[in-house]
Amino acid sequence: MADNYASWRAQFTNLLFGYDLLGCLNGTTLCPPETILQSGSTTPISNPECKLWKRHNDYILHAILALVTWAVASLISSTTTSHEAWQKLEITFANQSRTKMLSLHNILMKTTKGSQSIVEYTQTIKIITDDLALMGYPLSEDEIILHVLNGLGNDFKEISAAI
Repeated sequence: MADNYASWRAQFTNLLFGYDLLGCLNGTTLCPPETILQSGSTTPISNPECKLWKRHNDYILHAILALVTWAVASLISSTTTSHEAWQKLEITFANQSRTKMLSLHNILMKTTKGSQSIVEYTQTIKIITDDLALMGYPLSEDEIILHVLNGLGNDFKEISAAI
């Protein structure tokens, strides 16, 4: 999961946003009180909003557990809310995702055309920049152009200078 956490996270949060359930996951929508007082009464009654929140929370928690490997599921199996599970996943995988991002940036800076054809070289750059974008770290068009030009070498110095 460390390899695709950023894209998995983006897909999952977009899905929940579409179903208006993101607040339960990110903790902005808290569980309402279990009981409420009906107007004009002193006897508490069950709060239907609490029941709905708990159902949404259980659906989301079940979806998370169903979409991760058994090793990852064991990390979050003791959680009781989707928000708590989400936070554990963030803590566990966000740093690994950042490490991968830094590694991809490093590879990108060191990538040169060398003996590759222009097509192979630009494909290599595209794969790396696409991976960064999927992880949530997109490069601007100007940054990509600079990386391409820097790795071309002396054979293309006139073209690089002109650009």
